[in-house]
Amino acid sequence: MKCVTCAEAEYVHEARDLPSTRGRETVLHGVMVDHCPACGDEPFRVE
Repeated sequence: MKCVTCAEAEYVHEARDLPSTRGRETVLHGVMVDHCPACGDEPFRVE
């Protein structure tokens, strides 16, 4: 699917490390996300 923010690239589905500050600062490792390699947009996805 083409990026809805920039329309320059297709979304890429891959594992990423995401920062979280819920309660305390930590990193969530290996979270599967879609992201645009052109602009960095990460749309919320419910599965």
